[in-house]
Amino acid sequence: MKKTKFRQYIIYLSGILMLTMIGCMALAPATETVATQIPTAKPTTAPIPFNLTVDLVPVKVTHGSTVSDLKKGQTQEIFPNDVIDVGTGGHSQLVYSDKFTIEIMQGAELVLGDTTTQTGSRTEATMSLNKGHLRVSIGENAKADVILITQDSQVTTQADGTVYSVCYKPGSAGLTCVLVEKGSIEVMDKTTGKTQVYPPSMAGYTFNGKAPQPPVCIHADEYKNWLSKMRAGATVETLGTMVGRWITEPCTGGATTPTP
Repeated sequence: MKKTKFRQYIIYLSGILMLTMIGCMALAPATETVATQIPTAKPTTAPIPFNLTVDLVPVKVTHGSTVSDLKKGQTQEIFPNDVIDVGTGGHSQLVYSDKFTIEIMQGAELVLGDTTTQTGSRTEATMSLNKGHLRVSIGENAKADVILITQDSQVTTQADGTVYSVCYKPGSAGLTCVLVEKGSIEVMDKTTGKTQVYPPSMAGYTFNGKAPQPPVCIHADEYKNWLSKMRAGATVETLGTMVGRWITEPCTGGATTPTP
C-alpha cells in the first residue's frame, strides 16, 4: 500500500515538473537570427573633363587667382568658373568628350559654367561669352546642348549635330551675331525675351533690347575663307560685319538662298 502511494506521488511530481518545463519553454522569447546588412557601395562615374588644347598663342587661363600662359600644343583641364582668354592671333579648342567641341578664336573670352545631365540623359552645358568669336560643334549622337550666355543674349543649340559660329561685342549696343552651318539654334534677347530660331545655312544678329533679326542667307565661300583666316590667327573682319553686308547682298555666287 505504501509503495503504491509512493509511486503515485512520484508520478504526480513528475507531471508537475513536466508542466513547469513546458510552461517555461512557452514563455521564453524566441531567438531570431538577424542578417548583417552590408552596405553596398553605389557605383560612381568620374566626371568627364573639359580639355583645352592650344593651337596658336597667346592663350591664358585664369583659375581662381592663378593666371597661366599656355604654350602652343599644350592641353590643360578646365574647371567651372575658369576663364579662357585668347589674344590676337591665338586659337584654341575646348573639348568635352565626343559630345561637343568649341573653337575659341582670337579676341575671345569664355567662362566655363555648369554641366548637368537633364531628363532623358541629355547633357546641358552653360558657358558665358564675354567677347569675341566662337565656333560650336555638337556631336551627331551627343545628346548634348550648349547654352551660350552673353550680357545681352542667350544662344541655345536645338539638335544634335548642330554647328554654328557666334560673335559678341559688348557695349551699349550689345551685338550678337550667329551663322548656322548645320542643325539649328535659338537666339534670345535677354531684355525683351524675344526669340528667333536660325536653321541651317542661315545667319542673323540681335542688338541689346531688340528682337533678333530674321534669318538671311549665308555666302558659303566667303564664310569658309573667313573661318580659315580666323583659325590661322590672321587679321580679318568680324563675323558681324560680314553678316551685316549679306543683308543687302543677293544670294548669288556661292551664297545659300534661304528656304521660303
